[in-house]
Amino acid sequence: MRPVKLKIYILYTVICFIWGSTWLAIKLGLDGVPPLVGCGARFTVAGLVFLLPISSQKLSLKLNAAHLRVVTVVGCLNFGLSYGCVYWSELTVSSGLASVLFSVYPFFVALLAHFWFHMETLNWKKMLGILAGFAGMVVIYADQIQTSRNSLWGMLAVLIATFASSISLLYLKKYGRELPTLVLNFYSMLLGAALLLMGALISERGEPIRWSLKNVSAIFYLAFFGSVVAFTMYFYLLKHLQATQMSFVSLIYPVLALVLGAWILDERLNAKIVLGAAMVLGGIFIANQVSPMSGRTKDPEIP
Repeated sequence: MRPVKLKIYILYTVICFIWGSTWLAIKLGLDGVPPLVGCGARFTVAGLVFLLPISSQKLSLKLNAAHLRVVTVVGCLNFGLSYGCVYWSELTVSSGLASVLFSVYPFFVALLAHFWFHMETLNWKKMLGILAGFAGMVVIYADQIQTSRNSLWGMLAVLIATFASSISLLYLKKYGRELPTLVLNFYSMLLGAALLLMGALISERGEPIRWSLKNVSAIFYLAFFGSVVAFTMYFYLLKHLQATQMSFVSLIYPVLALVLGAWILDERLNAKIVLGAAMVLGGIFIANQVSPMSGRTKDPEIP
């Protein structure tokens, strides 16, 4: 196996494990902290951390017009709108239902990549794999898929988050190849944090904030590992893998979260979870019967 290919598989696995662990950290981080405040604090800390490697590598923070558009799209759609909707949805939507709804992410990415961005081919293997993965998520979280009138807005928020992340991912894939990953994360996370905190001033004004060692530690864990480390690797991999392949992370890390829960918290793994996990992994295997370095078109020019 070539060193570059091995590195890609290792980083992909590490990302899945990190984001699989962030479910618990998010719950701990929101204990006493409103959602938008907690999310905004996470990306404020994460964005500022990037100043250290940027300074040590003497990278320029100047952006041309094309890179400014990329930063704006990623910051607004991914770190601002998408994460804001996900955090807010947890007020009325269970984590299981949110996981199932967010598992349509590969659908959106595959469809948009083919029909809108004209970057990747949509074939039957890819669609069959995505369907199998989605079905596996439904099997895993069947007991938690409970809806009510109060949860409808939360469900819509998750779908909006998924669609926004899809556009952000594909726009970055198509137009952000020349933008240094560290600079991208610095600007886009701070932009997303600013939008989130502005939203908190409007929608969470007056809500009590009770800082504690538990929620502060969780926010710093999410900032460093869940954001700085994971997104640095994620955006690096996006330069080497198809966008659809990267979107499958959203199916893998909920499964790993269940495994970690069983290992660390002694939560029970039943036959239904094992079957669903097998369907998810099988679907990903089917959908990825292409070279990980392949795409449909050559790298586009920066607009």
